[in-house]
Amino acid sequence: MNLIAAHIKDISNQIQLLANKLIDHYKQWSDVKNELNTTKAINNAKSSFEKLQNKLLEEGMSDPKEYGKLLQQKKSIQTRQDEAEQSKDTLKDLEKQANDCLTNLQEHRKKLSESRAQFLSSVLENNAYISIRLVPYANESLVEKQLRSIIHKEYSFDKDIENLLLILFPKTDQESDTITTQIMEDRISTLKQTLQDYCSGEKRPMDSRFADHLKNLQPESFDRLMCWFPEDKLEVKYGSKPIEKFHFSKKASPGQKTAGLLSFLLSYGTEPIALI
Repeated sequence: MNLIAAHIKDISNQIQLLANKLIDHYKQWSDVKNELNTTKAINNAKSSFEKLQNKLLEEGMSDPKEYGKLLQQKKSIQTRQDEAEQSKDTLKDLEKQANDCLTNLQEHRKKLSESRAQFLSSVLENNAYISIRLVPYANESLVEKQLRSIIHKEYSFDKDIENLLLILFPKTDQESDTITTQIMEDRISTLKQTLQDYCSGEKRPMDSRFADHLKNLQPESFDRLMCWFPEDKLEVKYGSKPIEKFHFSKKASPGQKTAGLLSFLLSYGTEPIALI
């Protein structure tokens, strides 16, 4: 009996010894674990999370789960913001391309007038009976009709239309010889900008309904406006004899006009002409 009790006591001592060793190993493991970078990171994350929870509670958010929803909303908003920034960059590129195209169009339109003038000069260089001078963008007879067509208003707003036309052809103009291509290009730009200012509200027309009409136009109408240029004007002068001075076409007789135009046709080309 004593032998059994002694044996049990020995086993108990061994178990106690193992338990003490286990406790020591656990303490050592805990010390090592606390020094690990991973443990420190976890503790820092827990501490930050607790601070965030307390902050959210102070701001009236009782359910911490709502924070996850807010993070998702933030990510969604950030994604849309990034897409908006990309769209803005794309819009800037398209605006630059549009401006470049408009600049090229203006240059080609200018070269067209120059080519026309050079053609007339070369054909009539030695013609003593007729003189034709091209004035770029200065054909007044067609401007109002073309402008009204672009803004889709064939009638009404006469005073505002008249003021727009005076931008192109002010009453101060005396001699067309003094009106250069650059002057007309500046006037055309001013007219187009004035219409845009009426639409945006930066300027007011005489009739406020005219501004309302412009605001209701489709964007394509303003695209057409920006691509529009008045037609060139031809100043024709005639002379019945080489030694005489040339006269404006309004002062020429029907016979002078006929002879002058026939002289022009004969100066250009070698095709036969049938006179009936």
